[in-house]
Amino acid sequence: MGDADWRLAFDGSEELRNTFASPPDLSGRALSCLHVDDRDGSAVVAMGFDFSIPPEEAPREWAEQQFNAFEISLEFTRVRDLRIDGWARELDCHVTLSRNPQGSVDVRVSGVGENISFTAEQARVSRFRAYRASSAEY
Repeated sequence: MGDADWRLAFDGSEELRNTFASPPDLSGRALSCLHVDDRDGSAVVAMGFDFSIPPEEAPREWAEQQFNAFEISLEFTRVRDLRIDGWARELDCHVTLSRNPQGSVDVRVSGVGENISFTAEQARVSRFRAYRASSAEY
């Protein structure tokens, strides 16, 4: 599975499949948030991505509400081999999600000044919402 098929790796992504014919590309996007929780001996990583969407490409319900952006948050649980060598929030980052032979998900985010990698036993879309962004945000 390459980054173009990333949504197939996640539980709870039915709303995404119902909204978009093909998944939005994560590569070339800056992470809007990165959160690591390593309490209780089991690490969880949350990553957020924001997207702008032209009115002509927005679902009808979004266009009616004048929504021009959406966010997707991904949550990875039972994380191991976590490595973070910088988080630059650069738009030129490359995001790769792939299933390994053991069934876990290997995650890589790389770019200038940014290198994040880990393996997770479980992954899911934890948040998906549309909103109206100000023109200053995009």
